[in-house]
Amino acid sequence: MFLIFMTFILTTALYGCLLFLACRRVARHLQGNQDAVKAVTEHVLLPMLGRQAEQKPAVQKTKGTLV
Repeated sequence: MFLIFMTFILTTALYGCLLFLACRRVARHLQGNQDAVKAVTEHVLLPMLGRQAEQKPAVQKTKGTLV
């Protein structure tokens, strides 16, 4: 039981370390790069929070064509 618990702790620590390094690398890339900040905000953060960056009009069908 102890071995299973230690394996879980070490695996979680390894994944946490890799996630930390990846986030740090992304943060360094975003420093001073306004286009990258805008892209990450619109394509990653807003969809994760459940909001749309821009409201798209509803698609309507009229006589077999989309408008």
